[in-house]
Amino acid sequence: MVTTLTTSRSIEIDAPVERVYAFVSDLEKLMQSVPSIRRVVISDRDINEDGVTTSYAWTTTIGIGPLHHEVHGTTTCEQSVLNQRLVYRHAMGLETVETFILEPVQTGTRLTFTASVTSPVPLLERLSVLVASKAQGHAHYVDQVLAEIKREVEVSPDSPPTGSSPNP
Repeated sequence: MVTTLTTSRSIEIDAPVERVYAFVSDLEKLMQSVPSIRRVVISDRDINEDGVTTSYAWTTTIGIGPLHHEVHGTTTCEQSVLNQRLVYRHAMGLETVETFILEPVQTGTRLTFTASVTSPVPLLERLSVLVASKAQGHAHYVDQVLAEIKREVEVSPDSPPTGSSPNP
């Protein structure tokens, strides 16, 4: 048996859907929105015949305080619907699926971020205190990423979106 933690949150961003999509479809920028990530290097990309980036190989430097650690992984873009939805699957020991759903609202964009992390360690299911702690930390992670995306996208709303979209 495995343990899966899933957290979903929404936030409203004062920016058009196209601008928010441009940010979340740029994997390098998206990964840098994780507070503990200090550096991201994309080493390989696979692009399909439509120009959509379908997979990435990457290395991140994760830091907490003075400590840091390099993590290597791959990410597959499992679904990309322009200005509506993105689904990424990350492999780095733990399997993580991150879904971004974008909806236009009167004030800009409602961005819903759902992150599911699957651990192959069955013992976690029996350790309810540890699972509760991990779930709380996971919810905090989702909240931090959404807040950073909002901050980055709203920082200069008059400038054109930056980054590359998987659907040009």
